[in-house]
Amino acid sequence: MPRPKLLSDDEVLDATRRVILRRGPVQFTLADVAAEVGLARSTLIQRFENRAGLYRKLMERSTNRLPSELAALPGGPGVQGLWSFLQALASVLKSERINEYLLTVVEEMSDPFLGELACRGSRLIREAIAERLPETMADRSEVARHLQAVMQGASMQWAVEREGELSHFVAVRLRTALALLFPREVFDHPEDVA
Repeated sequence: MPRPKLLSDDEVLDATRRVILRRGPVQFTLADVAAEVGLARSTLIQRFENRAGLYRKLMERSTNRLPSELAALPGGPGVQGLWSFLQALASVLKSERINEYLLTVVEEMSDPFLGELACRGSRLIREAIAERLPETMADRSEVARHLQAVMQGASMQWAVEREGELSHFVAVRLRTALALLFPREVFDHPEDVA
């Protein structure tokens, strides 16, 4: 008869996330997570098979939570609502975590399961952007793809140049893209918007 779980999978995954924030997605170990949650390493192996299985489960949970997290962000349909939404998206980017972001992309490129999750997450973000574009706009999905590319490209540009704070740098690039797409609209500077 299996022993009852002292901690839920969600509690273990929360602890894994804390460990990754401290150690990074490549450096964390099962022993790190076991110490964080007070379980034996062997218990984690029984539940998640190995370090890769634990990491995949964490990323799967993150992707599954993404639709509700995106829905909770400010900004509704329309150009100004889109601007609020894009600023909220950019605001989660933290300069001190750029290495983690880049290492996560490497993991996603080398693991087909993680790659599929990354594609799904990317698609969900793009769809959320498209939903906020004016309904009268032609090819909303392509414009959303462009705005997403600006956000991701600006993140990569910041990783090389390290100019200011990452979230602000990305928001300024997005503001420029919106000003080009919607020249009759006025967009507040990112620092002017609460």
